[in-house]
Amino acid sequence: MDALLTKSIQRLQIYTRSMNPVLFSLSNDFLPSNIERIRCTNFNSWMDASNYLYFIISNGADWIINLDEDAFITKWESVLELIEFMAINEYEYCGMPDSGVSCHRRNSWMVCNPFFNIFNTNVLRKKMENLERSEIDNFQMKDEMEKYKPPFIRRNYKEEFSEPYNGFFYWLMSAGKGLFLDGIDHYDGISTKLLWNNKPFLYHAWYTREFHFNPKKRKRTLRLYYEALQEKGI
Repeated sequence: MDALLTKSIQRLQIYTRSMNPVLFSLSNDFLPSNIERIRCTNFNSWMDASNYLYFIISNGADWIINLDEDAFITKWESVLELIEFMAINEYEYCGMPDSGVSCHRRNSWMVCNPFFNIFNTNVLRKKMENLERSEIDNFQMKDEMEKYKPPFIRRNYKEEFSEPYNGFFYWLMSAGKGLFLDGIDHYDGISTKLLWNNKPFLYHAWYTREFHFNPKKRKRTLRLYYEALQEKGI
């Protein structure tokens, strides 16, 4: 294994904003036992989607993976390749654009949806340490950011809604170096297959909050879980 990758993995943690212990347990089936995973259960409000990101970057190891509990990693080796690629090319964060990829996300392509991210927190903490949080939260998109638009954006939506973490990712785009990941819609019409090198490595079900009370959503998520297990070869 490459020395740079080995060093990064030694400083790697997985964080999950968890709302359902069943889903958290199911997603564990796809993760290596030698990587520490931290379950965060006190971030349940709408605004906590942003509070959680600040928390994990402030408290995590030098490299952290942010992973939703309804996101099933079918190819862990692709995650390692991603970390190595980011380390070599000095990328500080990665994720899937929150518009123009998934059929039902119409936020902003400049924002990475936080169902899966990798953060080089050692670098980001240094950039954030002298800033007030309000400076980051209130950061707005700028016209010059358009030049970073990835070529795979297939749906050119305007920002039809805004999430509490938008300012954070607008600031990241301005202050850091981001790697945008492509994805494809699953045949169920809702789920997403996240891609690296044009190959799926993660299945994301979406709508975690509805798992425990919506039988239709629960059934769809469990179907995706078993499909991901089969893909992983378990």
